[in-house]
Amino acid sequence: MLMNLFIPGILAVLFSFLNYHPIPGFKSKAEKLAQNFIVLDSHIDLPDRILGRTNNMSIWTEGQFDYEKASSGGLNVAFMSIYVSSSKNGHDAYNHANDLIDLVEKICRSYPYEFAHAYDVADVRTQFHSDRISLPMGMENGSPLNGDLNNLEHFYNRGIRYITLSHFKSNDICDSSTDPEQPHNGLSEFGEKVVRRMNELGIMIDVSHVSDATIEHVLELSYAPVIASHSSCKNFTPEFSRNISNDLIERIAEKEGIIMVNFGNMFQNHEASTNFNKMRQGLDEKQLEPGTVEGDEFMEQFRKEYPIEADIKEVANHIDHIVELVGIDHVGFGSDFDGIGSFVPKGLEDVSKYPNLIDELLKRDYSNEDIKKICGENFLRVWKAVEEVAH
Repeated sequence: MLMNLFIPGILAVLFSFLNYHPIPGFKSKAEKLAQNFIVLDSHIDLPDRILGRTNNMSIWTEGQFDYEKASSGGLNVAFMSIYVSSSKNGHDAYNHANDLIDLVEKICRSYPYEFAHAYDVADVRTQFHSDRISLPMGMENGSPLNGDLNNLEHFYNRGIRYITLSHFKSNDICDSSTDPEQPHNGLSEFGEKVVRRMNELGIMIDVSHVSDATIEHVLELSYAPVIASHSSCKNFTPEFSRNISNDLIERIAEKEGIIMVNFGNMFQNHEASTNFNKMRQGLDEKQLEPGTVEGDEFMEQFRKEYPIEADIKEVANHIDHIVELVGIDHVGFGSDFDGIGSFVPKGLEDVSKYPNLIDELLKRDYSNEDIKKICGENFLRVWKAVEEVAH
């Protein structure tokens, strides 16, 4: 009889202990959900990072994405970013994009038991039931179109399923959010044709990196929902032009689109974004490039004096904000892994860490169904709607 009084208390202590000190071999609820649900990340910059290098992507690497990390984190769908720098134009940009697509195809050929192409939502759902990770592709920067609408069909046939219309500089399609030069006040005349043709082909229009005027212009023209493949909320970082304002988040949601939250530290809070802007200004003034010895030394020294830090709770804050603003159906994961370098939040260092973010959402009383939507179903709904507009 006396033991019956103590059993509930003993069980409560035991469950609390297991929550914070899981026994090896036992999965947490967040880990189980990551394995049971489709986990989709709409922006991973692997191809440009490894182009020209010999990498075995089936094993653990020094990068933020590989098969072992992805499997550990429950990642099922990794949109490979076909990133083309704003410094490349014309045939140079076109050829570079094709080289990166060749690389993704080579990965799928080299590791057929680990990776597979995905050209539509049906492919994703079929491959979810195997151990293979789907690698659809999105092109970051529209400059490889080289001013020719026919190249849209070329890249669609090669597997491109979204295009980020511009990058750090304005191009012949539209204005960029980070370029002082705004020649088009939104989309150019060619850009308007690009939007219409993307609708016809079934290519998702990505408004990450573009100016506010461009987003407004796209929303006026597009028959299909649009995506922001790797952006967060300007509500927390008003000085950071890469994030999206409340008004535009609402307008994207009104057209059934989606914001895929970027994990980069500079996207998360005022101090990090302000210091990141200062660092970029310093690099420009000294004419240094990230990735060079001099550029990396400057960045390392700068960060000692001006922190660019964030943690997993702040990423969850952006998800919370979008949900509170427009509902559960318009948010997902767009990490920017392998594109944000070491600017990663504590607890979200690579693709093995999605369960940590799921756990944070569980602590905030998101239901299993909510988490299923955020992990991948929301994006798949938008992708399917774009396919249906094309058909």
